[in-house]
Amino acid sequence: MAEPITVFYTQFYQSPVGKIAILTMDNGQDYKKPNTFSEGAMASLVKAIDRVKAEDGVKGLMLTGKPYVFAAGADLSQVPFIATFQQGYATGKAGHDAMKRLMEFDFPTLAAINGAAIGGGLEISLYCKYRTVSRSVGMIGFPECFLGLIPGWGGCTLTPKLLGPEKALQLIIYNTMRQNRMIGGKEAFELGLADRLFDSADFLDESMDFLLAIVAGKEKVERQPASFDGIEGLVAKAKEFVDSRVHGAAPAPYRALELIRGAGSRDIEQGFEEENKALGDLIKTRQCKASIYSFDLVNRHAKKPRGVPETKPGKIAKVGVIGAGLMASQLAHLFIRRLGVPVVMKDVKQEFVDKGVGYVRAQFEKTAAQGRISSARAAYLGSLVRGTLDINDFADCDFVI
Repeated sequence: MAEPITVFYTQFYQSPVGKIAILTMDNGQDYKKPNTFSEGAMASLVKAIDRVKAEDGVKGLMLTGKPYVFAAGADLSQVPFIATFQQGYATGKAGHDAMKRLMEFDFPTLAAINGAAIGGGLEISLYCKYRTVSRSVGMIGFPECFLGLIPGWGGCTLTPKLLGPEKALQLIIYNTMRQNRMIGGKEAFELGLADRLFDSADFLDESMDFLLAIVAGKEKVERQPASFDGIEGLVAKAKEFVDSRVHGAAPAPYRALELIRGAGSRDIEQGFEEENKALGDLIKTRQCKASIYSFDLVNRHAKKPRGVPETKPGKIAKVGVIGAGLMASQLAHLFIRRLGVPVVMKDVKQEFVDKGVGYVRAQFEKTAAQGRISSARAAYLGSLVRGTLDINDFADCDFVI
């Protein structure tokens, strides 16, 4: 089922310093269903900007979200249907073309980050000249590399240009590859993502006052130009970190590293073009499809499963585990304890296999020593695990992991 379309509602406020346009992103749902950006949302953004441009006397613009939510980025429900480079490239270009129109205004523009700002939701704020953030916000970040993608609607270009490459690497690479870590409003302000940090109770009022002060010339934000000195060393260190996490198996973080490295030498348009190409390459990959499928399954449908086959599951009478390291051994122990079926573990060296089998048997002996099962039961369960170097021993397994 498609996500509800996020609409950019437009209002005009006649302030003491002139007319202010207020764009509010809202998909018509409560906070449990965050704003996302689909093709329809991008069309709504373009129409909203056209309305502002057609209005006489506008002196400033404030972009914000519905209660508790700024925006959660792209509508991921459409990604499984993207199968070619051209489609992925077009997705990137459509986002860039719509969002960069926020840069066309010659008056101050401010993104008031009142709630979760994730992926494309954080990216759209970077197109504004100024940003404020609520202290209560707890979900700010770029999860794209975690999903087999890159922040491809300006994130890999605008973030390093605003914060410098070291902080951009922290947000796009390190945080994401550490189990998709998010930051809060205070940390976002300290990093330089936002120009002001306000308490949640009066957040929108204080954000508006800040914008009016900028329009009136009473407030001025000083920013140091981002330095790309030492970029090669920073990227090399980040690559070592990525290698330790994915061992070259996931292309997305490596592509993000290339984009961040190039952000210092490319202008914005060139950066956006490289992001388009990266999305074209990545969005069609099996790694991206699998990552988004698993993310969707765990995060959105855990409580309301969908797509469960009507056919009853087959009987599991024997399990195979590829590997005999710690995690594999823990899985083997779990299968035997829960299912009570034989488990065969395979690895590349006999010493690895022996160590894994020994671990499983030791766990049952430990449980017996605690008085939770009998010694006879522990011996029996321990006898259900065996090791092998031959993949053919998986032939009669009903399930292999």
